[in-house]
Amino acid sequence: MESCEPMAATVPTASLLATAGNVSQLEPYLSRSAFTGLAVYLAVVCLLSFVGDALVIFLYARYRALHNVVNIFLLNICVADSIVAVLGNSLSFVSTAAGHWLFGSAGCTWYGFVCTLSGCAQIVGIAAISLQRFFFVVKPFVARRLTTRGALVCVGFIWAYSLVAALPPALGWNEFVPEGLGTFCSVNWQTGSRSYTFFIFFMILVLPLSVIVFSYTKILVTVKKDEALVTAQRNAEMAELTQTAVPKQKRKPTSSRKRKVTEHEPDLRDMMHNLQHTVASLTEAFARRGASALHGHPSANNLGGDIPSTAALLPAQPAPENVKQPGADTVAPKRADYYSGDEV
Repeated sequence: MESCEPMAATVPTASLLATAGNVSQLEPYLSRSAFTGLAVYLAVVCLLSFVGDALVIFLYARYRALHNVVNIFLLNICVADSIVAVLGNSLSFVSTAAGHWLFGSAGCTWYGFVCTLSGCAQIVGIAAISLQRFFFVVKPFVARRLTTRGALVCVGFIWAYSLVAALPPALGWNEFVPEGLGTFCSVNWQTGSRSYTFFIFFMILVLPLSVIVFSYTKILVTVKKDEALVTAQRNAEMAELTQTAVPKQKRKPTSSRKRKVTEHEPDLRDMMHNLQHTVASLTEAFARRGASALHGHPSANNLGGDIPSTAALLPAQPAPENVKQPGADTVAPKRADYYSGDEV
């Protein structure tokens, strides 16, 4: 069974200084199996990162429709991440698999410089995207002036900015030393120059983070104002329409058959009223004809000679009061056969 020494959070500063000239002699702080597992993890991360970035770069190069300002900034972030995966993490993977740093002081400086440069380019690239979104939403007329060529100029500025932040340790202002388990390298945060520590803290963290917070805060405020303005305008239009529109009478929903009956109901009423009036008029006419037959009227036996006209079918006007109608006291006879004159 392999012996496992206690894992340290960071390599002691004294050990770092003592091995500054020969960092390959760092003693492992984990067991051999732990270093192997960590190396496998780094290999998987590097492979996935490289494949994903390569796919984005291929799609951008393949489709010209993707050549816009925002995608240029995204492509820049993918390129920076690919540089870390190929030129930086490959060294840490090999060193982790071996259990200690294998590339000496120069390799440590190279690894630290590449990772710092690419990391700074990614952070500043994210800040540039937030700033572009700010101009697009808050100041759209300014955003239209930013062309593809202008975006490429911004990308060049991002890498120049990152170079200013990452190059000083390689030139003597602070230094790159092994950190963690001794298989990675970064800026000497413990005994290095404090002025450079404040400098890189401001360049990589404070300034980009301030740009990001400012941009998205202004975007949020602008969107809220636009939503409130649109809502107020919509409410005003609805109020104006409500005041000018004529209110429609609400109808109780009915079935199709009931709706048809309801639509023709006035016509049916008129027809029934006319039919009742016609029957009443005919009944009155035949009653008068029978009374005339009893008094010996010459046309009593001639049914076809005294058919009521259209005027007779109209409703009779009410008679004046105290005026006696003819035949009012006459009792209606039984139904008679007008052709034979005999009672049935």
